[in-house]
Amino acid sequence: MEKFISPDGTHIAYLKQGEGPPLVLIHGAGVVANNWMPLMPVLTEHFTVYAMERRGRGESGDNEPYAIEREVEDITALVDSIDQPVGLLGHSFGANLTLEAALLSRNVQKLLLYEPPLNLPDAQMITDELIYPIETLINDAQKEEALSHFYELIGTPASEIALMQTLPDWEERVASAHLLTREICVMEQHVFDVAKFKDFPIKTLFLFGENDQEFWHEILKMLNNTLLDFSTDILPGQGHFAMITAPDLFLDAVKQFFKD
Repeated sequence: MEKFISPDGTHIAYLKQGEGPPLVLIHGAGVVANNWMPLMPVLTEHFTVYAMERRGRGESGDNEPYAIEREVEDITALVDSIDQPVGLLGHSFGANLTLEAALLSRNVQKLLLYEPPLNLPDAQMITDELIYPIETLINDAQKEEALSHFYELIGTPASEIALMQTLPDWEERVASAHLLTREICVMEQHVFDVAKFKDFPIKTLFLFGENDQEFWHEILKMLNNTLLDFSTDILPGQGHFAMITAPDLFLDAVKQFFKD
């Protein structure tokens, strides 16, 4: 793992591998950078991949007070340190962060958002019913149960949770489960500001699973009406974790978008 220092002085780690145009990967809540490892052998044949470990996990440092702005600064700092235009891919909450970072950076060429749970105006995506059980389990030192419960609450099928529990990065995910509550809370507080993105020029793809498409309808509609160069792609038969459940399908979508 290599490291850089974010503007607030936090050391952020990332894994750099491969050859080709740069592609920065930003993972979501409830996972770690090793979430991308099953894809790396193929991605690194086409791209120089930068898989960032978001703050508080693995070898990345942390700092208080926590704020979404610090996470966005982390991504922007990494992207702007690369000496050529960058492809930026974010998953789930990581996709929320990449969208904000692309607004600040002048080095993002293309942006792929895989199911970003944007908090839209006049919509309440986060409730106490979501936060309280997870917080209680974490306070009771039941981090593995908290993580599994989080996956259940976001609609992950039991079979997919069981699959994730067999993966090499499961223990790393459990170790960082205490970060879930702060990230869920910041998603609730951070309402997506449509006006900021009125003239957003970056070519953007919204990728989502066929099994989840009803949930993302309003977000898709809002982004389609806001972003200048916006398209969508559906992963047939998939949900929120296609990089695990259908890696070849996911890789094809990524390669097609960033290699065009």
